[in-house]
Amino acid sequence: MKSQEKKAVKYGITTQITILVSGMVLVTALSIGLWSSYLLYTQLIEKEETRLSMDAEFTGLRFLADTQDMINDIEFLSNTASLSGYVNGEPGDETDTSDVPTQENWRERLINNFIEFAKAKQSYLQIRLIGIEHNGREQIRVERSVENEEVINIPGDQLQEKGDRSYYINTLHLPAGKVYLSDIDLKVKGGKVVRPYIPVIRAAMPVYTDDKEAFGIIVIDLNINAIFTELADVVKSGNIVYVLDSSNNFKLHTDPDNSTGFEFQPENRLQDTFPRLAGIIANSREKYGILHDIGTNESFTVGFNRINFDPVHPDRYAVIILAASNDSIVRSAITSIKVSVLV
Repeated sequence: MKSQEKKAVKYGITTQITILVSGMVLVTALSIGLWSSYLLYTQLIEKEETRLSMDAEFTGLRFLADTQDMINDIEFLSNTASLSGYVNGEPGDETDTSDVPTQENWRERLINNFIEFAKAKQSYLQIRLIGIEHNGREQIRVERSVENEEVINIPGDQLQEKGDRSYYINTLHLPAGKVYLSDIDLKVKGGKVVRPYIPVIRAAMPVYTDDKEAFGIIVIDLNINAIFTELADVVKSGNIVYVLDSSNNFKLHTDPDNSTGFEFQPENRLQDTFPRLAGIIANSREKYGILHDIGTNESFTVGFNRINFDPVHPDRYAVIILAASNDSIVRSAITSIKVSVLV
């Protein structure tokens, strides 16, 4: 009897020890699993933040590179023999048998130069020569067709007056050899904003005759939509891309529910949506980085890049903002963890 009691006690203690050890193993395994999941979660959050920052920085570099290319091209075109010949040339007549090109010959050469440049740079929407006569009427305009990307010379009866446009007025008052860069603007045709919206930035130079008389301006329109197409993956993931001008006005933004790309926001300002970021961009020396928990109605993590694109006026800038709601970042991280557990 006593032997059985001892055996029962022995088995009871053994069972208890086994359960205790098993419980400790289970708790340890759960703790390790939870800690691993936490580390994975943290790494995924950091990865998303790094991606936002790097995408914003890369887009800014691409914007600067395209802007500088446009500056180089406008300077080159302003010094071509065809432009000088057209601006300073004489009309000639039918009885002229000399080998000296007439103004119309120079015009044809200049048109061909514009067309070849526009063909080589797919982001160039227009290259134009605008005179001072007839309220700043275009004298030459080559244009990329929105429908088929073909570059064409616009006939004379479709050339427009641009004397009231800010880029024309500001450029016309510059000394020879200086380049004017516009803020981000929307393409206008026939006095109306083109839809769907096409955001552009312009480089222009004044054109003078050999006698130092103002002739007009030469201008390139750069379609900056092309720059942001490389952010397609960011947009598809549900993040939002904002583009601001020097006054911190939202010029355009992506809409995750709109496959056409960018929309225009004429009324909104940065301080209305991200007030904390507005202060940092205005006062900080930091040109790019990551900020957490900003926004008025919802918390966002944003990567931003302030781009000082105008070498003549360093106080002018554009801002690229990539914003991801904290909820979407967390959901993305949790989904990744579930996938890794299943695998």
